Amino acid sequence: MGLFLIILVVICLCWPWISRLLSRWFSGFMARRAEDMMRRMMGMPSRKEERRANRAAGQSRDSSGASERRESSRRTSGGRYHRQPRTDAAALLKSVAVDVEYTEIKEFESTTIVEDDGKTRRVYNEEQVSDAEFMEIRER
Repeated sequence: MGLFLIILVVICLCWPWISRLLSRWFSGFMARRAEDMMRRMMGMPSRKEERRANRAAGQSRDSSGASERRESSRRTSGGRYHRQPRTDAAALLKSVAVDVEYTEIKEFESTTIVEDDGKTRRVYNEEQVSDAEFMEIRER
């Protein structure tokens, strides 16, 4: 019983220090969890997975040699592969683009909306083109 009272007195005397340590630990814990959650949402590996990959890459780099160095040079930060684009984006767009000239048809669809709240009355007329014609422009 005496030992229990001594421990209780020590805890009471050191409580401000203990509470500060616990609050710092808890805020750091929550910050790390939030960072891991943000990394997962962005498609990045968590800090733990990244450490494991770096550790594995360090061990295999020591054991293998030039082939591993070539492979790691293709990696970006975070251990993911990035392949260079094969063609220019502008050339790709030119190869799949279709030039079209649009002509509006004179058919309109009309909708009338009336709002009545007692004192004021609002009328909305909405018109919308129902269809359009187009002609494809082909180059020789």
